[in-house]
Amino acid sequence: MCKPLRAGNATPKGCYRSSFFKKLLPSLRKVLTFQKHICTYSIRFSFIPSYRLIGMSFALYCGCLYPCRGHAEEASDLNSLKKLEEKMSRLKQDLILLQEKQKVENQQIREELIKEREETESDPYQGADIDPPHKTSDLAAPPTFTQMEERRVQIEKGDWSSTAPLKDVTTDLLAKPEMAHTFYGHLTDTPAAHEDPKGPLRRGQLQIGGLRVTLGGFIDFDMFWRSRKMAADQNSAWNAIPWGNSPYHDTSEFQLTARHSRLSALVEGQITPHTTVDGYGEIDFEGSGSMSNSRTSNSYIPRMRVAYAEIKNSHSGWFLMAGQSWSLMTLNAKGMLPRDEAAPLTVDANYLPGFTYTRAPSLRIVKAFGIHGKHERFSIGAALEDPSATAPSVVPNIPGVGTITDRHSGTGTNNPDTYYASNYAPDFILKAAADPGWGHFEAEGVMRYFHDTTQKVGSSKGNTAIGGGGGGGFLLPFFGKKLTLEASGLVGAGIGRYGAAQLPDYTYNPDGSIRPLPEANVLTGFIFNPVKWAQFYGYWGMEKVLKRESFQSSGMPFGYGNPHYSMEGCFGENTGQCMAQQNVDYISSATGGVWFTPISGDYGTVKTGIEYSYTWETAYGGTGGKPRTDENTVFFDVRYLPFG
Repeated sequence: MCKPLRAGNATPKGCYRSSFFKKLLPSLRKVLTFQKHICTYSIRFSFIPSYRLIGMSFALYCGCLYPCRGHAEEASDLNSLKKLEEKMSRLKQDLILLQEKQKVENQQIREELIKEREETESDPYQGADIDPPHKTSDLAAPPTFTQMEERRVQIEKGDWSSTAPLKDVTTDLLAKPEMAHTFYGHLTDTPAAHEDPKGPLRRGQLQIGGLRVTLGGFIDFDMFWRSRKMAADQNSAWNAIPWGNSPYHDTSEFQLTARHSRLSALVEGQITPHTTVDGYGEIDFEGSGSMSNSRTSNSYIPRMRVAYAEIKNSHSGWFLMAGQSWSLMTLNAKGMLPRDEAAPLTVDANYLPGFTYTRAPSLRIVKAFGIHGKHERFSIGAALEDPSATAPSVVPNIPGVGTITDRHSGTGTNNPDTYYASNYAPDFILKAAADPGWGHFEAEGVMRYFHDTTQKVGSSKGNTAIGGGGGGGFLLPFFGKKLTLEASGLVGAGIGRYGAAQLPDYTYNPDGSIRPLPEANVLTGFIFNPVKWAQFYGYWGMEKVLKRESFQSSGMPFGYGNPHYSMEGCFGENTGQCMAQQNVDYISSATGGVWFTPISGDYGTVKTGIEYSYTWETAYGGTGGKPRTDENTVFFDVRYLPFG
């Protein structure tokens, strides 16, 4: 029997502790090392037996604390140590096998994940008619051939109807598209400002690697009648209504067009859990080339509406945009991000007078506060925007001033048939918006810079003028958002460019320098949704030059709204000179219409619209009277939104 050694006792005779420990300690280190590895794998793979480790540890413990006496006992211990080493060898082999098995299992998991991702990217028609945050794995499978055949038989038997009020017909192929949370966004299939690149694929979306592509747009057919021939397409030129001296004043026009059809695409990716980058673009066919006409092929060319990129961080609330977009001066339906604009629902592609907007190249930065999901309580933003001014239609020849140069015809890739104003700095815009929980409120201001040059023989002089203005707007929902009231406005000097009617930004001083015109824009309206399949709207807007800016030089009238301008020929054809077009007092319009949604489902949405607008225009009075003209317009529109 082995007896424990006690402190202070001498080493018993015949016991070789030194030689025993010299042989035991290296093996002990190996045992403890392998025991650590085996225990680790025992936790991960519960089927590894641990009773062997307990037995070995006990044996080592006994051997360390109870050394044997005599040669016989030492020989027995050495024999036990040899057996222990054999067990250790077998355990080492088991460990190697477990490591190999783990490698195989890891490879299988990687292959399964790669296969699953490839299937998801190659077959977007997976999912169900649900909204995030459901996982893709929770979505229902696409309908079988038998289910689709049953649906076809129901349609043939007449068991399926599609007359208003309609029920949405869905096949559970894809989740519903997430459009911008604005009335205009639903009318034009504009993607939401806050997308979810990691959510389930929706109708009209593709996954290409780490990028989510959202397709949008619509096919548009429109026919319209105008009481006075404007020779414009679906985009009414509000400052080109014929006056009484024009042969078109008593000539109406009727036209069919599909040029307002639009294509759009949003490409987005997720950089971090809170940071996304995206690029968005829209084109329509309202452009015209040198060969464009409406006689034979009607071959009108694509036109860039917007094209911009964004970096958005929903955690910090910082948003950066660069590219061509709606101006920051445009009223938003919520927040301050692109694609949340509150554009009028008019069939007319140039909306109506009083609507403050441009679509221009810009650099915009926004800081949002109080972010709750996809909504910002308060936002402030700033933008630098392309400054091209709306110049007067005629450059005067003021005695003693010389030649005035404030514009240049396009060269290179610019349009040679129009002018480009002499601006030396971008328009600078500041804006604040609030969404307290009921309604949307905002205020904004713009600063503008104008420049021209007066030249005489042997000398020239540059002239600079500063303009700008301020305004704001709001949207107020009532009765559970069935009724929405809105109003917006802008007042200042040299702001004509920001109105749909495009009144001139400035006139001239007696020395030929630029004088910004005092102007104001105002727009009010309502949107009424009594039922799901009908949406009524009405707007009134006006753009006005607030006062005359004129002078006399050498007995001749100059400036804007000069009371000595001749207006005698504005009331009939071939009756004299008419200067009403260069001296408009105001342009006002009242517009009303309705959009119907007769069909909507997984195959897209069909909308039909009817609109009537009455526009009247008045010039400043001169010799011969105060001219006035007007325009009646009726639109009928059919629009198909494949992804809407």
